[in-house]
Amino acid sequence: MKNYLHPIGDNLILALGQNTTEQGRNSGLQISLFNVSNFSDPVRTNQYVEDANRSTSDAQFDHKAFRYLPESKLLILPLSIPSFCGASDYQSKFFDGFVVYDVDETRDFTKKFNISHVGPKNACHGCWSRDELPSRSMVYDGNVMTLKGHTVLSHVLSNETFRWDMNLDKNSENQNAFCLPWRTPVFSF
Repeated sequence: MKNYLHPIGDNLILALGQNTTEQGRNSGLQISLFNVSNFSDPVRTNQYVEDANRSTSDAQFDHKAFRYLPESKLLILPLSIPSFCGASDYQSKFFDGFVVYDVDETRDFTKKFNISHVGPKNACHGCWSRDELPSRSMVYDGNVMTLKGHTVLSHVLSNETFRWDMNLDKNSENQNAFCLPWRTPVFSF
């Protein structure tokens, strides 16, 4: 199932959606490349599937969250992998942030690096305000800045080096703020 289509050339379209099983169940985020030189018979030429069950991207439903860089052939997407607080594998499964993918059509798509906007512990037990940022990324002068939930992060795009961060809810637990869980579905038992 494809939720968002993005042309990247005269005959190529990047597609974002959910990978599905033979039974029709969603099994994770899928990025596909289609050759549409024969528009009545598009051919999938490449794909990448996030192996985490229930992984989704805000870019599936909000085109402003999608960032494709044509010169470097990089794709920057928000990615959410929800999990249950307290589950034995919660620390290893939960993710909420951005991923930089290499989507060069001449080779297999790969994940370049992750940008985590919140750790599993803070997602379950942090104190977050009601206000939150939409998922967005910006690239300037070789750096990628990502905004999601309650944090803004900056990294060097070429080598993923962390530059700086800003937590919009820093010290909110000390200001009698109304505390809520992190924005991504975090399930409690």
